[in-house]
Amino acid sequence: MGKLAKLMRLTLDSTRSHFMVLADEVDMLDQYAALCQLRYGDFSWNVEVDEELDLYETKLPPMMLQPIVENAVQHAVRPNLNAGKDAVVSLHFESHEVGLQVVIIDNGPGMKSDAATSEGSHGLSILLERLELLSKKYGTRFELATESTEGEGSNTGTRVSLILGTDALE
Repeated sequence: MGKLAKLMRLTLDSTRSHFMVLADEVDMLDQYAALCQLRYGDFSWNVEVDEELDLYETKLPPMMLQPIVENAVQHAVRPNLNAGKDAVVSLHFESHEVGLQVVIIDNGPGMKSDAATSEGSHGLSILLERLELLSKKYGTRFELATESTEGEGSNTGTRVSLILGTDALE
């Protein structure tokens, strides 16, 4: 219950601001992953932050990453755990010329080529709309790219890359 309460507090706090610091975003995602581990079973959760990034100075729009992590849990972790396979979700935060690049990788079954635009994927389509609005508002890059990663002739995961023009949030 404590993990859920903390996640709710962080989520509510994030809705009151136009941006949040990277440390809070990472904390919120850690809380979400911990709850998912309790609900679905243990999976590998890895977060790496580039040394060049200051966790308390790097700003990003709130709730940008949670829908992507939620997709990774629903479409990669759960199917893998149900099939008795190991499940892995990794996040990499890296410095980018316009601010921040976030790469989220899972080892699930991959995604269909039209998954980002399908009717069932409301989270990604809403996120794409937000990124377009942010790009227009700040006049800098906010982009999303998704791809299935392949291994041994079959899809073995999904890689989602976000470029967030965080320099514009200063």
